[in-house]
Amino acid sequence: MVRAAARTVVLNVFGVHDKELRRYLLKPENWGLYVPRVVDRIAAAVESIDGVALVDGSSPESGISHDGERSNLIAELGDLMYHVNDLMCVPDLVDNSRAGDEDENGVASRTERELWSK
Repeated sequence: MVRAAARTVVLNVFGVHDKELRRYLLKPENWGLYVPRVVDRIAAAVESIDGVALVDGSSPESGISHDGERSNLIAELGDLMYHVNDLMCVPDLVDNSRAGDEDENGVASRTERELWSK
């Protein structure tokens, strides 16, 4: 629940239409640390799901089931993927004189660069 709240705070901060704040948040020393951590969490969730699937051993005879753990991991992975999608959908603060131009330093562009740099 704390992680979900933290993700919500990040998205709410990006909802503030202030170019100086956005510039600060997107500095490589800030954004360059945040996105890789999200990517690492996604990778860890996938590895955990894979591990639970491989060592499941659940059967009616054994009475062992990892369904709850697997469900939690899948929910966390889904939350992380939605968070990345939400980050990619944050509108850029572009100059009206350049309407229609893609802002290469915007949230989506920077997030995409960080995602593919891993």
